[in-house]
Amino acid sequence: MLVSYLSARKLVLPFNSIRDLLENSDYRIGLCPSSFHEDQFKFALPGTDFHQAWNERVKMHLDDYSCGRPLLNLVMSDEQTAMYDNFFSIR
Repeated sequence: MLVSYLSARKLVLPFNSIRDLLENSDYRIGLCPSSFHEDQFKFALPGTDFHQAWNERVKMHLDDYSCGRPLLNLVMSDEQTAMYDNFFSIR
């Protein structure tokens, strides 16, 4: 008798939103300095998740980041940094 099994892995992400990252993790947020993404956090309205993330997870680490491959390498080697960028910028 031939028995086959179909197995599927369920990918469990460490967070699904900025709020989830803030509430349920200690991840730093890595991003490209002097970019739209920095401004999105820096100039977010007080009381928003992006404003809280800027103050708690981005601002104090911004000098550690540079754009492109160096940021990607940092994120790949540092398990406590999550990269915030658009999908098409990393190739």
